[in-house]
Amino acid sequence: GMTSREVVLEAFTALSSCYKAHKHQADNGEKKGREYHYRQVLTSLETYLPDEFNAAYLRALGPLHGVGKETMEKLHELYRTGRLARYEKLANDPMMVALRDLKRVWGVGKVRAWELIEKHGVRSVEQLKARPSLVTKEGTKHYLAHFEELNTPFPRREVEQHEARVAELARRAHPRLRALATGSYRRGEQYCDDVDLV
Repeated sequence: GMTSREVVLEAFTALSSCYKAHKHQADNGEKKGREYHYRQVLTSLETYLPDEFNAAYLRALGPLHGVGKETMEKLHELYRTGRLARYEKLANDPMMVALRDLKRVWGVGKVRAWELIEKHGVRSVEQLKARPSLVTKEGTKHYLAHFEELNTPFPRREVEQHEARVAELARRAHPRLRALATGSYRRGEQYCDDVDLV
C-alpha cells in the first residue's frame, strides 16, 4: 500500500493537473492561479510531510508556504475520507472526461485536444475516428486506424519475442550491446500495454 504522504502527494498532484488542464479552457487567470498555488502546496508538502502522520501533525502545517485555510480543509478532508471532493468534481467534468479520452490518441496533446473539443465539438476518440479530416498527422491517422489493437494489453510472451529480436539486432550492430525488457514486464505483470526496452 501507499504511505499517507504518497496518498496526499498523489491527490494534490492530480488536483494541480486538473487545474492545469482547465486553465487552457478558461483564460481568466483564476484556474492558472490555482494550478500555480497547488504546485507551491506540493513543494511544501514534499518537503515537510513524513511518510506517516496524524491530524495533529496536519494542523501544525498551517504556517507553511501556500498552505492556507482552504488547503488545510482539503488536507483534513483527504485524511478523514481518503478522497478530495474538489478533485472528483473537476475530474468528472464532461470537458475533462473528453480531454482525457482524446489525449489517449498518439499525437493529440492537450492543446490539440482542446481545439478538437472547442472548435469541432469532438468529445471522444470514436467521434474523432468518425471525422478523419480533422486528423492531419500521418502517424496519428495510423494510430487511430489501429486504436483498439494498440490499446489492448498483450501477453508477456510477446514482450519476450520483441526483446529477443531487438537483442539479436543489437548484437549484430555491436557485440557488447544488449536489450532488456523493463516496465510492466519487469514488474511481473501477465499482460502489458507496451514494450519498454533499454
